[in-house]
Amino acid sequence: MVYTRRIYIKSPEGFYCQDITDEVESVLRESRIKNGIICVHSERSVAAVVTMEFEPGCVRDFEDLLDKLVPEGIEYEHHKRWHDGNGHSHMRSSLVGPSKTFPIIDGRICLEPWMQIVFVDFQPAATKWELAIAIVGE
Repeated sequence: MVYTRRIYIKSPEGFYCQDITDEVESVLRESRIKNGIICVHSERSVAAVVTMEFEPGCVRDFEDLLDKLVPEGIEYEHHKRWHDGNGHSHMRSSLVGPSKTFPIIDGRICLEPWMQIVFVDFQPAATKWELAIAIVGE
């Protein structure tokens, strides 16, 4: 069986993380699938889906890491072409990845207790996001 659904998120300006574990688990319950896989995918090239312990320290450390690896304030070729100032957002999304896939066993997503599914917005501007969730199983 295949079950799909979209969820929507509004983010403020700047780097933003939101725990979406409850929303994803709700979609899984709706599907009534007990065993299989679930994929959570950002449909934009300037955002990502990650797992982390969603607490202020980890969120800050993640942002600091990305600032070191892919800084916002440098000139990207993307800026030269599009003049939109979000080249770092595209590079961060490419590095981190737009989606995550998880096993489902006995109706539960396989996450350890301190692991959450987190949507990350790298876009400088406030944005409305659409995430696709696809579940395959029985």
